[in-house]
Amino acid sequence: MIWTRILFGAGALAILVGAGSVSANTLLVLPVGGETETGSVELSAVNRLFRDALEARHGNVAASSVSAVCSERACALEAAQAAHLKKSDQVVYSSLQRLGTKWIFLSTIVRADGKKPYNQRMTVETVEDLEPVTQRMAEVLISRTAPEFAASVDDVTEREKTFERAKRKTPYSMGVGVGYLIPVNGGFNYLKEDANNPNAGYTRTDYAALLRLSWVNSWEFRRDIHLDLEGVWTEARSLGGDLNLAYLMGGGDFAPFFGGGLGLHYVRGDEDPALSNRRNFGPALNGQAGLILFRTYGLNFKVRGQYLTVFNADRDQGFAVDVAVIFQ
Repeated sequence: MIWTRILFGAGALAILVGAGSVSANTLLVLPVGGETETGSVELSAVNRLFRDALEARHGNVAASSVSAVCSERACALEAAQAAHLKKSDQVVYSSLQRLGTKWIFLSTIVRADGKKPYNQRMTVETVEDLEPVTQRMAEVLISRTAPEFAASVDDVTEREKTFERAKRKTPYSMGVGVGYLIPVNGGFNYLKEDANNPNAGYTRTDYAALLRLSWVNSWEFRRDIHLDLEGVWTEARSLGGDLNLAYLMGGGDFAPFFGGGLGLHYVRGDEDPALSNRRNFGPALNGQAGLILFRTYGLNFKVRGQYLTVFNADRDQGFAVDVAVIFQ
């Protein structure tokens, strides 16, 4: 049962890592079309920002030799054919329109063979909001995710900052977590005094699972890098702290992550006086992976699996699963 859980955790980590790999297909980005009252300055800026955002998320953006604007799928597919794209490659065509006091940004991504089209529309009230909207639109198209789930800390508009008080405000957050530690290879067991054991007077106590509580302090230095300082207590068996570094795959509200950390942990020693000289305190190493939910908000959740090894005399180790509530 324990090895099944370990293999499941390793498989989940492999899936998460594979999900973050950069696509090998080519993405052809056509010029953004539309008209503005103030000339072509805004349109030129949107073109540059949108292309940069798509390139940052896709990694293999082809230069477009098409100067004419495409607002229909047939035109975009002709441009893809002229660029000699493969059927599995994709093309993006977009337009920016003014409607009263609002700006409407429409964009579509479709395969070069015309299959699997996906389009979205976003509306903003100020020209300054076009910068974060190009980033969010790029995230939406590449991940084919609804806009509300693709919001990131880099693409929150001014209106969201003003009216959505739930949005995150600082790069620092803290919270508490609860879960279980499943010992592996006899980890975290100990000799307990037992008057009913006439031979040795002590009985070895093994645990199937131990309650685990944590206090988390988190700093987000970049959109995809988290540094956590974490204090951990494990059901009367161990106490320690870890400094963890996590890499987030995607900047949206539902972001998978993987990473690891170093720490110092104390594990309760055996009650046998003959073993009192054994070293119960030592450095610790962990590897972890999981999912952060509602990441761009002031209150979010972290679901995690972690493998922990303590380098004490007994080399205690185990697999932990927990859920943490993180707030600002």
